[in-house]
Amino acid sequence: MVLNPSTRSVPGIGLSKNNFRVVTVNIYNPYVKDEEVRAFLGRYMDNVSSARHLKDSLGFWNGRRGFQALLREDPKGHGGYLHPPAMFSLGPPFCRRCMAYGHIFASCSTRKCRFCGSEEHEARDCDKPKACHGCGSSAHLWRGCPARQRSYASAAGGEQERGMGKKRSGRKHAS
Repeated sequence: MVLNPSTRSVPGIGLSKNNFRVVTVNIYNPYVKDEEVRAFLGRYMDNVSSARHLKDSLGFWNGRRGFQALLREDPKGHGGYLHPPAMFSLGPPFCRRCMAYGHIFASCSTRKCRFCGSEEHEARDCDKPKACHGCGSSAHLWRGCPARQRSYASAAGGEQERGMGKKRSGRKHAS
């Protein structure tokens, strides 16, 4: 999770309250509850508000949650206040390589190829032809799969083709 504290002024808050912050937390796991984040922020801040789910320009919620709170005084802290860390993680650690809980990618000892499933090598060393993760065909990859549903990115960009983003000039794509 990534924390973005805002120092913008809020109407109704006096100038003497320079410890007031609007905090935006980017949460990449939709299953993390607002109360868990609020409890975490409560270690560093007082009067943490309920979360506001912030939406993008198209009205979609993209994992950002806004909180209002007062920083706690700390003579040793930056500006005399205790600040929450800029990045933090809630819940058990999760590895993106082996998809298991209990450790992270950097400390994973599993060697498994995500293309062919072999435990003898990793994906970067795989010499077998790559296949579509959606339908298993070796004729195309997932980004070009006819069975693929239209993505959020293509919908947000106004694309009419199903599942296909705009082709960028000057770049070659593997199929």
